[in-house]
Amino acid sequence: MSGGGGTALGTSLGGSQYPIEAVRVPDDYRRFICPLCPYKTPRKDLLEGHVRTHTGDKPFSCPFCPYQSADRSNLRRHRLKNHPDPNKHSNHQSQPSSQPWHF
Repeated sequence: MSGGGGTALGTSLGGSQYPIEAVRVPDDYRRFICPLCPYKTPRKDLLEGHVRTHTGDKPFSCPFCPYQSADRSNLRRHRLKNHPDPNKHSNHQSQPSSQPWHF
């Protein structure tokens, strides 16, 4: 185990031992703070997604049905499960989303 006050955890993979070290980081590392609750994160995109849990905003829209999501990955899962062949679903015209999504 190296210095830094971490705890050596270990995992066995293929008969080899790979040390995993838990390292403490300063609280100011989590500089993006939710204005509505105590949530903190080091990433701005995670805070933006978190704030949608408070606002109910769902900027990701399915182009094949009325489904909307606050999270891009949920829209992707919806499309894979419900619209595996997009050429079969051409009779619904969804409203354009205020935010583009990409896969």
